[in-house]
Amino acid sequence: MDNFDISEDEWDLLFGDRTAHVHKSCRAAEVRPFSSEVSHVENVQETYQKDQTVTNKTSCKARLVEENPDHLVRFVTLAADSDVMKVFQFIIQFFETSHKNFKIIEGAYSIVGFVFDETHFAQFRVQIFSHDKDAGVCVHVLDGTAQDAVSEFWSKLQNALVESDFVDQMQNEVELTESDEEFFEDWEEEDQDFVLPMPNLRSSEPNVMEPTHVTTLMEEMQDQSFMLHALLLLSWNCQLQQNIEVISSAGQAQQLFDLIIACLVATATDFCLPIARSASLLVSKLAETGDVQISEQQFQVLVNTIVQWTIQNNNGDFAETVTQSEEIAQLLSSKLPQIAQGVSNSECLQQLHEVYDRVPYQSVRRNIKPLVEAY
Repeated sequence: MDNFDISEDEWDLLFGDRTAHVHKSCRAAEVRPFSSEVSHVENVQETYQKDQTVTNKTSCKARLVEENPDHLVRFVTLAADSDVMKVFQFIIQFFETSHKNFKIIEGAYSIVGFVFDETHFAQFRVQIFSHDKDAGVCVHVLDGTAQDAVSEFWSKLQNALVESDFVDQMQNEVELTESDEEFFEDWEEEDQDFVLPMPNLRSSEPNVMEPTHVTTLMEEMQDQSFMLHALLLLSWNCQLQQNIEVISSAGQAQQLFDLIIACLVATATDFCLPIARSASLLVSKLAETGDVQISEQQFQVLVNTIVQWTIQNNNGDFAETVTQSEEIAQLLSSKLPQIAQGVSNSECLQQLHEVYDRVPYQSVRRNIKPLVEAY
């Protein structure tokens, strides 16, 4: 094959910016229990962008992605007279009223979001696409195993599109039925020896944990290969108040809190939303026990995490990394007034003022208002 020399601008035009940050959501650095020697997360308030959940006009450079419906699992075809811009704004509003972990990519007519189901999560992309003279909406699962949660989300979005007359119900019922029939015909012909795996039977309620189990999960939190798994398990099971009482009675609350802070420090630059969300859920629960003593450095980490997931967003318009989360910021900010007693870090207070002035989430503003007004 002949080699061709192309300029840097031509390369970026064809393939995108090679310097763009590449995100792997499950990556995590090894962590150690938090101590005074652990440096806090880099101050991230210098650069930010205003909330991307606000329904701004789509850039004139936006283009529809070409997709072949034969290769799609979840999709609907838009009605012939549908305005793509109106459909996209409708989908944005759908996310704004039902989700707290997503990112709008206006230049690509897509939205990347997260759903959680017990100890599982899924990252997915909703995309408006074109095919020949038609346009449609599809969902791609990017990461994670919460397929049932994605299917539930897709069903609700489908119904909303039909009710708003953006999708012809009868037409898409026929398309989906034919697609399903073709899938199973191909499976029967080509995969006779393939055995479908048994469904993952998961309980609908958290399990009661023993202190030894909590100790094992805390050990896993210090290993980059198991950190996410351990945090997902702990955050789900700790929704059961009995497990919080088990941890508190066993004298494990402080150690667990210190390890959570260490996880936030170690993964701060990764924008791994499942880790940050799980850690925030646990911080919120542990703060209620009264058994946790928080240092000024640890308070700084929590404030930096709020800044990171609210007013900092420097990954580019087309990056699929979700860098804002109302849920994470809301969980952490809800406990700040309670755990800020005795903390007099001027840098933290300045950051909180910055968040209060610029954060797009009213729930977060309400949570930190007492601290901002007090100082």
